[in-house]
Amino acid sequence: MQKLFIFTALFLLVVMVTPAVAAGPAPKLSKVTITGIGPDAEGHWLTPASHNVSGTVAGDTLRICVEYLGYPNWNLVFFYQNGSLISASKLENYATTYITSGGIITGYVKAYAIPFASLPGNKTDYLGQFSVKATSGSGGHTLEDHVNNVRKEKS
Repeated sequence: MQKLFIFTALFLLVVMVTPAVAAGPAPKLSKVTITGIGPDAEGHWLTPASHNVSGTVAGDTLRICVEYLGYPNWNLVFFYQNGSLISASKLENYATTYITSGGIITGYVKAYAIPFASLPGNKTDYLGQFSVKATSGSGGHTLEDHVNNVRKEKS
C-alpha cells in the first residue's frame, strides 16, 4: 500500500510539474515581398517603390532580399528573370532572419545571391523584371511579388 501511495504521489508530482506545451499550426503564407535588390556601387540595397527600382546594381552578383510572412513550402519557392526560371542550383540563400511574435516564428527575411553570369536572360545593362513565387506550406496557395526596371551598371 505504501508503494502504491509513493508511486501515485510521484506520478502526480511529475504530471503537475511538467509544463504544458502546445504547438499550433504553422501560420499560412500571407505575403511575399521583394524588399531589396542590389547592391549598388556604394554597396547599398535598392528599395523597390511601386515595384520599380531606380539606380543600378553593381558588381558580378545580383542580390535579392525577400520577406515571407507565414510559412512557405521551401521546395516551391521560385525566382524568375523576365519570366524565365532562375535555376535553384545557382541561387545561394546566404542570410536568413526570423520574424517572431511571442517567441513563435511567423516569417522570414531571406537574402539570396546569384552571379550575373548564371542569369537565364540578359546579363548586361538592362536586366528587366525579377519575380519570386512562393507556395504556402499549408493550404497550397501561391503568392508572388516582382520588381521592374532592374539595370546593371555598365562595365
